[in-house]
Amino acid sequence: MKKYLAMIAAIVVLLSTLVCGALPAAADGTITIYSIVPLTINGNTVAQFPVTVSSGSTVSLLYQEYYLSQGDRYVFQGWSDGTKTTSITLTGSGTITANWSHEILIQVTSVVASLRQSIWVPYGIPYKLKVEAEYNNGDNRYEFLQWSGGETPYLTENNIVPLAPMSIEAQFAKEYLVTIMAPDGVTVSGSGWYQDGDSVILQAPQDIYDTTKTSRQDFKTWENVGTAMVLANPTSAVMTLTVKGPYTLQADYQQQYLVTAVSPFGALNHDWVTDSEQEQLSAPDTQAVVTDQEEYVFTQWTGIQGLVSPKVSGTVTQPLALTAVYEHRYKVTLVAPSGGSGDGWIKAGTMTTITVPATTQKGLFMRSRFTGFAGYSGKSTSLQVLVQGPMTITALYSTGLDLRVVGIIIAALLVAIVLWGLIRRIKLPSWFK
Repeated sequence: MKKYLAMIAAIVVLLSTLVCGALPAAADGTITIYSIVPLTINGNTVAQFPVTVSSGSTVSLLYQEYYLSQGDRYVFQGWSDGTKTTSITLTGSGTITANWSHEILIQVTSVVASLRQSIWVPYGIPYKLKVEAEYNNGDNRYEFLQWSGGETPYLTENNIVPLAPMSIEAQFAKEYLVTIMAPDGVTVSGSGWYQDGDSVILQAPQDIYDTTKTSRQDFKTWENVGTAMVLANPTSAVMTLTVKGPYTLQADYQQQYLVTAVSPFGALNHDWVTDSEQEQLSAPDTQAVVTDQEEYVFTQWTGIQGLVSPKVSGTVTQPLALTAVYEHRYKVTLVAPSGGSGDGWIKAGTMTTITVPATTQKGLFMRSRFTGFAGYSGKSTSLQVLVQGPMTITALYSTGLDLRVVGIIIAALLVAIVLWGLIRRIKLPSWFK
């Protein structure tokens, strides 16, 4: 930097000396011409200066812009006497200087189109280049990274010292806006600005429960809004997205309700069912505790009125909590020759009346007569018992000759003898013999 400043100072001193005529004055009637760019004097091209000419000579410009190379030039600024014309006629005596500014071409390149430019700047004089930190185009933007050269390349304001033609790039990262939307009250992550090609993780809660924990919003899918894209796993609440442009995604949820069903023997169902979908519930008809002695029999569902079948189905539009109600029963077994009534599966804790016939026929001549129930007092053919467990009731009978049948037989024999005797005394017709 010090080297550059010293060079600039030397040039300024030299120009000041030339303009102010610090060199020895020319002889009367002659004029000394100074220039760093070729001129025509009296129609002849002159490239070496200083040159002394006589008064009345005509000096003209060959170029208003003299290029040393494509990016290095001198630009005519005027004559030292203050005139700006391209041709002058000299009079009197003294000196005159063609003043030229030395300029260097700076080419600024960038992905941001508005920043691209070619500018001519004074040679050797520090020049400031400035850009904004961000250029926003709505859903895409450019974020400043750095300059490709200069004294402060990582700042948006950068100083350069132009000593030769140069190209400098304002480097920016292109970013796209990713917008993630969700229903009210649902917090999702992933929205923001991302560089082209970045991978971003989109995350939404899988489920949002109400205060009762029986109703929830269940994540369904990521839905693209606007720009078409292919999503790798749209039904996952956590998904990785490669950014190739501005995207807007909607996290879609579906209403679900908790459907539970329990019985005295444990859980039968615990499902989250989507609103308006069909659900089927099933409970066992019977549940044996001890085979052929103790069981539970389904009677109804509680939670919804009118459900009396162990198998039910319907459309779910609200949370459901059903309980399968069972009746506790014990097996009451009646042991009796001709059976009876009041036995079978009886509800636990209830009374049942066992009834048996007073007599039963045992063949042609024998009859059994009820004498009581084993283990119970009394001779009644009906017995009320409290069912608190599996039971066996035995009806006792005594068996003896059935006198009614014997009497009937004897009477029949007597009638037959009497009839035979009568027939013997009566003279029968010949056709009867």
